[in-house]
Amino acid sequence: MSQKYNVIALVLGSGELIADYRKQCDIVIGPLEEPYNPVITGGVLAKLIPEIKPTFAIVNSIESRVVLPILARLFVPTLCLIHEFASYTRPLNAVSDVVFWTSEVVFSAAIVRANAQEVCQALGERHPVILRQGRTIPPRPDRSPLEYDWEARRISRLMRPSSLPENTVVVLGMGFVHIRKGVDFFIACAARVAALHPHCPFRFVWVGHGFDPEKDVAYSVYLRDQLSRAGLDRLMVFAGETMRVDVVYELADIFLLSSRLDPLPNVAIDAAHYQLPIVCFDRTTGIADLLTENGFAATCVAPYLDIEEAARRLVDLIDSPALRLEVGRGLKVLGAELFDMETYVERLDQIACDCAARQSMEQKDCILIESAEVLRVDFFLEPKSCATPMAEVIRTFVRSWASGCKRRKPFPGFHPGIYLDQHGIAGEARNPLADFIAAGRPTGPWLCPVIEPSSPVAVTTQRLRVALHIHAYYTDLVPDILRRLEGQDLDLDLLISASSQTAADDIRSLLSQFGRNVVDIRITPNRGRDIGPLVTEFGSLILSRYDLIGHLHTKKTPDLKDPEFSRLWSEFLLENLLGGQYPMAAKIISAMTADESLGLVFPDDPNLCGWTDNRTIAAELAKRLDIDELPERYFWFPIGTMFWARTQALLPLLTQPWGWDDYPEEPLPYDGTILHATERLLPLVANKMGYRIALTNVPGVSR
Repeated sequence: MSQKYNVIALVLGSGELIADYRKQCDIVIGPLEEPYNPVITGGVLAKLIPEIKPTFAIVNSIESRVVLPILARLFVPTLCLIHEFASYTRPLNAVSDVVFWTSEVVFSAAIVRANAQEVCQALGERHPVILRQGRTIPPRPDRSPLEYDWEARRISRLMRPSSLPENTVVVLGMGFVHIRKGVDFFIACAARVAALHPHCPFRFVWVGHGFDPEKDVAYSVYLRDQLSRAGLDRLMVFAGETMRVDVVYELADIFLLSSRLDPLPNVAIDAAHYQLPIVCFDRTTGIADLLTENGFAATCVAPYLDIEEAARRLVDLIDSPALRLEVGRGLKVLGAELFDMETYVERLDQIACDCAARQSMEQKDCILIESAEVLRVDFFLEPKSCATPMAEVIRTFVRSWASGCKRRKPFPGFHPGIYLDQHGIAGEARNPLADFIAAGRPTGPWLCPVIEPSSPVAVTTQRLRVALHIHAYYTDLVPDILRRLEGQDLDLDLLISASSQTAADDIRSLLSQFGRNVVDIRITPNRGRDIGPLVTEFGSLILSRYDLIGHLHTKKTPDLKDPEFSRLWSEFLLENLLGGQYPMAAKIISAMTADESLGLVFPDDPNLCGWTDNRTIAAELAKRLDIDELPERYFWFPIGTMFWARTQALLPLLTQPWGWDDYPEEPLPYDGTILHATERLLPLVANKMGYRIALTNVPGVSR
């Protein structure tokens, strides 16, 4: 990079490479004393960036992600190079944080990207780059010639002591002694090779820091014991770390990559350069994929953690100098083709320049959105968020849509995803809200009417027959629902489903305390959650007797780890549909009474949720409900399955001949059932019957 750019290195940690950074870079900042404190690191960058105006920043490794938020807020294009598996990266949201804040994620191998996608679904939309790193030539440590010679002799004595036959085959393993590196597998392979009795003598050598059975009781003590019990004291040695890695490769014959997980290790790239055959396990490293793709699987790649098969491949190589030479030469040619540093750097430069154009658009979009004053902070931000300047809130909103992570709506009644899908945007990198503003705020299905506490009450003499269905699985939450009805001018009947006679008796007692008369209370099986009681138990009664039906349930979501999440969600739904601060139930019933075209009303959830795992089952159910077409990605629906509806708007659903056995048994998965599919189809059913939907929003209430 220094051939084209002035290079500034922000060094977050100390180490032997610091001196070389100072030789090669124009400016070196650090090592910082508290590098992972975002206040300190952010302060350094906030002072530096406006003065130097960098073309782009390369953030090397997910562990350096602390710099990404401030770089994004300063509109610096960033590439984050991820060389780590998500499986061992903590905290669990680390990958999502990187994807959210960086301009582009660059993975070293397809297997690394696939693993990251398991914890960050947004990567599926972004199609991040997979780019193999070039071969690295580490700088020569600053040591005297005597030290270099002494270390070369030490390594030689350990790897090939004079007592060994000249034709001894050395199997090399390298890396810090850690369970991820699979040193125990390395020893196990040595034991199996010994048991298989190859014709040629052999020796296993592990080079790398960390083998300390006197102090390391977590791993090293067990490796020492494994080595002893396997009878390998003369066949394997731990050589420690060395500055003469060149001698290590020159003295080795085979490289065994025994890691459980190792993205695209430089030691394997170097092994190929030194013409060493490589043996590794499938599904543990990007090296295995490259070997398989290029015809080396049979010789070099053993099934996942299959010690026996790895040992057999090692034996074949140990016993055949010709095979070692053939495979080694082939890997050297392949390595030169795949791991060219110049090509790697050119590609990074190209990707970074592409990111610069996108960052420029994001900056323009932020300015436009802020000037339009449309983003509602109380709606967009999650509850209990810290007070944040508007510019930072808008930057977060724009990044969410650019990254695909944590997407939320900017204000009630506007769905950026529907706008994106059904209207389209002027440029690939443009934010949908910014495009909506620039286009003159066109009308369309991305806009939906909103009933708010300040909405005018329509004057009408018409009175509709209204019922409120409450599925009271958790009876301790029923008092909160009843309290929210107090003080509202509501002429409605209560239909309550309970899970047991005891629960039904408790509810009757509560209703008398709150002065409410229940029209009907029924005990239902624990099937179908709240949908089963609504459709199977009360469906015919609702259709024959009522014009409007409210549908609520006592929501706890106990399968989620955070009970506060569930509490806030329930409060959000009840505040919007019944009230608390404001008489929302009366407001909604009044609006539906005055507007006969209004068929379904539910809270406008700021979170975005689409089909998730429900598209297939929803398509099957849609046929039964005579719905011809489903939206592709984004659509309005009552997240949480609570709503007010005109009964005729739900006619196809309420007349479904579902018995209790048609619903899945408990415990249900968090997603992907007919109940989750039904939730998503409710607005489509209402539209099918010729009715419109409306949303509710109570200012200051979000989730």
